[in-house]
Amino acid sequence: MKKVVFTIAVAVLLSSVGFAQNVSPTTYNRHSVNSCLGWSEILQRLSGSGEGSTKVYVAGFTDLLDLCGSSSGLNAPNVGQKHGVGSTVPPHVPAFTQTGPVLDVGDDWLTYQCNCLSGYAFEWLIDLKNSEVAGYYSLGEFGAPGDYWWYWDYIAPGLPSKDSPNKGKLPLNMPKPMAGMSLAR
Repeated sequence: MKKVVFTIAVAVLLSSVGFAQNVSPTTYNRHSVNSCLGWSEILQRLSGSGEGSTKVYVAGFTDLLDLCGSSSGLNAPNVGQKHGVGSTVPPHVPAFTQTGPVLDVGDDWLTYQCNCLSGYAFEWLIDLKNSEVAGYYSLGEFGAPGDYWWYWDYIAPGLPSKDSPNKGKLPLNMPKPMAGMSLAR
C-alpha cells in the first residue's frame, strides 16, 4: 500500500512540475504607423525544447485584409521565434543604444498581396518594447542571395483600423513582384 501511495505521490509531483513549466500563449496585435501593414502574433513558450534551442515560438499572420486590400482575399501566415538582437541591427537605432528581444517572423506577404508568385521571402523584426518594426527581404533562387533591409517604421497596439488614413498605403520602397511570376491563367 505504501508503494502505491508513494508512486501516486511521485506521479502527481512530476505532473505538477511539468504543468507549471507550460505557459499560456500570449497574443500581440500591432500595426504600422505609416503603412497599411499589421501583425497578429501568438507567442508560445515551450519548456521541453532542449538545451540551446528556441524557448519562445511565434506564429500568426501579416494583416493584409483590413487596409492593404489584398487581391488574394487572404492574410499572409507567418512563423518565427523570439530572440535578442544587438543595438546595431534594425529595428534598433544605434544612436539610441536600443537592445532587447524582438519577434522574428517570416512570411511571403507580397505573394498574398499581389495574388502572384512574387519571388521574395520576407522577414519582420518586431520590437514590442520600443514599438518599432524592420522589414528584410530575400530573393532566394530568383536573384542575388542574401537578406536586404528595406523597411523601418514605428508600430502601435492593435490591428489596423478600417477607417485609418493608411488605407491602401503600401510600405515605401516596397519590392515589386518579379516579371513573369504571375499566377493568373
